[in-house]
Amino acid sequence: MLFADFETFSECDIKKCGGARYVRHPSTEALLFSFAFNDDEIQTWDATEGPIPEEVDEYLVNGGDICFHNSAFDRGILEHVLGYRLEISRYKDTMIMAYRRGYVGGLKDLGKALGLGVEHRKQAADGWRLIHKFCVPRKPTKKDPSLRVLPSDAPEEWLKFKEYAEHDVLAMRECYRRLK
Repeated sequence: MLFADFETFSECDIKKCGGARYVRHPSTEALLFSFAFNDDEIQTWDATEGPIPEEVDEYLVNGGDICFHNSAFDRGILEHVLGYRLEISRYKDTMIMAYRRGYVGGLKDLGKALGLGVEHRKQAADGWRLIHKFCVPRKPTKKDPSLRVLPSDAPEEWLKFKEYAEHDVLAMRECYRRLK
């Protein structure tokens, strides 16, 4: 099983447009793809540094199941941004698993309900700040007309963002085990 999570950027406001329009918007791009095969170490593909790793590409084209938390979003990124169209039966979704068992859907709250601990919640809180920094367009000013913060603009925070993304995969993998 491949456990994975995307972090993305788009000029499209997902809260206003919804996930289906967001993943199809021409400005939407993958920034990070954190992943782990089964119990292996979690890795992160930084899309700003080059193509998707060969082992991931081969698995997506030829492989087995893939687990996301809120797979509808990540499926959309795989298909509409990266061009991978996988059979729906290959997807596992910890959010759906949680709903089926009467739990909340958000990963932060699900982790709390399943007893993942304080560290998970701290990571999630800092993650929201970093998501807004790197994934959401900023308002241009006269001093800084750019629409976004790039990894090169804040390299230390970009590394923290990668850690957050990896922690989400760690939390999701543990939720999967506890919900299975």
